[in-house]
Amino acid sequence: MIGCMACFTLLAAIAKTLAGHIGALEIAFVRVTIGCLFLTPFIVRYGLAILRPNRPWLSWARALLGVGGMTFGMASVMNMPMANAIAIAFTAPFWTAVLASAFLKEKLTRATVLALFLGFVGMLVVMRPSAEGIHAMALVALLGAICNGAMGAMMPSLTRHETQPVLLAHFNIVMAGLLASPALWTWIPPRWGWDLAALLLIGLLAVVGQWMSLRAYQITPATTLAPVSYVQLPFALFFGYVLFDEVPDLFGFGGMAVIAAALALSLRGEARQYAGS
Repeated sequence: MIGCMACFTLLAAIAKTLAGHIGALEIAFVRVTIGCLFLTPFIVRYGLAILRPNRPWLSWARALLGVGGMTFGMASVMNMPMANAIAIAFTAPFWTAVLASAFLKEKLTRATVLALFLGFVGMLVVMRPSAEGIHAMALVALLGAICNGAMGAMMPSLTRHETQPVLLAHFNIVMAGLLASPALWTWIPPRWGWDLAALLLIGLLAVVGQWMSLRAYQITPATTLAPVSYVQLPFALFFGYVLFDEVPDLFGFGGMAVIAAALALSLRGEARQYAGS
């Protein structure tokens, strides 16, 4: 799982090097298209049935949210300090809890409510609203986190009715289709050399990271793996400093610490609830 976090953070860092001459839509399209190529064995084995989910509207909604989460997240990383963008992205589990409670009537424990409050406070510290308002890219990062949180709220229903190959293939293929038109409309031909290599690396890292994540969840309990996601913050700090000379200020570090504490509290509450059930 640490390797997965390193892959996704390095992917974000590589995308950031392309800021200014290749857009987030183009990068997201290349990423999912390369992912689709690696899913070819599933398509050959299962045929077109892999594109006919049992819950089509829910699957399409997940893909649409995936486009939003990926594009907004990519844009925020490319246009604001990496660690700050990833810290805001870490609020996705809190939005999952809020949406699951509001629409699926799932009960929130006191620990979850407290974690939601702390996560919201930490997010505000990182976003740092002022009299002039909130930085536009911080709002974009927040939109990405909400999209990812909404996808998380959908997953229990989807995993009960869909197989893993359908979830993987349909998600990536539909996202590639949704991204194709806007990406090609704003397409900027990558320059030979680093641009082309960077796009290929982004696609490869996405596939390797997803494979590592799936493998980790196959052999290790989710409650054990969840806290490992914290390592993405130090990875983001490292890449941000080494590649872009980014050093978060005290507000940035403070907000990250509060969000990490909120996640730890939420995971501890879930572990206790699971142990007692």
